[in-house]
Amino acid sequence: MWLPVAAPEECGWIKRERKREREAARRSTVVGEFQEVWEVRTSHQDIWFAGFYFQPNFFCSGALISDQWVLTAATCVQVITPTPMTVVLGRTNQTGSDPKGVSRGINQTFCHPLYDQLTSDNNICLVQLSSPVELSDHISTVCLAAKNSTFTNGTFSWLVGPLRDGNKELMELQLQIFGNNDCQNRSSLPITDNIICTRDDPPEPCLDISGSPLLIRNDDLVWIQLGISLYERSCRKQMSPSVYTRVSRYQDWISSITGSSQPGFVTFSSSGDDGVSASTSSPPGTNTTPSVVPPSPNTTISVVSPGTTCDGSIFGSSEKLSSTLFNLISSFLFSLVLLVV
Repeated sequence: MWLPVAAPEECGWIKRERKREREAARRSTVVGEFQEVWEVRTSHQDIWFAGFYFQPNFFCSGALISDQWVLTAATCVQVITPTPMTVVLGRTNQTGSDPKGVSRGINQTFCHPLYDQLTSDNNICLVQLSSPVELSDHISTVCLAAKNSTFTNGTFSWLVGPLRDGNKELMELQLQIFGNNDCQNRSSLPITDNIICTRDDPPEPCLDISGSPLLIRNDDLVWIQLGISLYERSCRKQMSPSVYTRVSRYQDWISSITGSSQPGFVTFSSSGDDGVSASTSSPPGTNTTPSVVPPSPNTTISVVSPGTTCDGSIFGSSEKLSSTLFNLISSFLFSLVLLVV
């Protein structure tokens, strides 16, 4: 079944995407006692994927959110170089020539004023294109998660980025949302409310994902960007959570910058505990209260007074009594020897 045509004023629609038309390779790996399963597939999200180039080389990613604004990470654009930066839209492969690709220069960039390079908090930037692009079925905009959106532990999302090797074909990697408290327990970075995590980033495929969008699709089949990838994947064998800027935290800031060329904001709510606070463990630095399981009616509880043992004596058994007397006598004899000397 075909999805509705993406009108220029709408966001998050992909006309050429069909539920059954895409081949997905399901892969799995064992991590400790658990088996992690993920999907990877060729992406149709080139419709809003933005590639940043120091021509002719691709180096970073972003997403088109209106006809003249691209959302990316601050780390992608705060680069000092004499080579002009170019943004290319509508390309499936990020190398070679593509007649469908549309290039734009950069008019200006607006990175969040509270961006912290050390912790990567508020790592978000808006890039204004040199001129608006014409929106169509081939190039369109992604929706953004609105400020009241919630994403629960285990919710499936998709990370979009080009393969690191070869023709840099655009791929999608399916990942699950990871609660911030659990993420903090496994991360060396401070995980604030401005961050969202995905659990156990698989070691393959190897993607270039700095600035890449993390997306989710709602029940109306509309794609919504919920995160911005902060770091390049190391393509390591050891799996670990990945961190992203939480887009929903910046709705007011984005709206204040984009002015009349507003992106579309959509509220996404998944059932269960919010991924910000939901956790199977306590937040760092807090003490957990042990759960008390009441005994069954037939259970006999032995109450032991302080200073006594389970048999009611101060020693506990004849063996302990002998040992204690031996220790007392040895100490007494040792004291006598010291006095004589």
